Amino acid sequence: QARQKRMENRLRKDPATKPPLLKDRRLHHIRSISLAVWKHAEQIPEAVLQRHRTEIRKHFRLPDDADIPAELLEEGSRLETHTPNPKYVPGADLVAAALQTEEDIEAFIVGWRKHFLSVVKPRYMPIGWSAESPVHSDVREKE
Repeated sequence: QARQKRMENRLRKDPATKPPLLKDRRLHHIRSISLAVWKHAEQIPEAVLQRHRTEIRKHFRLPDDADIPAELLEEGSRLETHTPNPKYVPGADLVAAALQTEEDIEAFIVGWRKHFLSVVKPRYMPIGWSAESPVHSDVREKE
């Protein structure tokens, strides 16, 4: 995995394409204060409790003087705070896009074979197997 990550980081030009999920800080805050008010209201100082309740009402579009039902606090405590990143590009897609020629593909495969040997250190390999063996592809033969 370390080799894959290094390769991915080298190929990734736009850091905004890296995280698959984005955290919505506002929703995270609402989730946090909803849970606090729902489970620990009696331990929260009154001024802070009122501020939290005001934010929760605003989020759920309740009137300023409305009571907040426990069910709504529970719902708030379960808010999903992450959304898919529309700019996300999986590392495998970056690598695949970088492999433009037959030589690129062969060098990539040989590199992975060598990596396999250095990391796994297999005690037994098939007779004749070599990291440097030519890359064979049925796809090439069908074209």
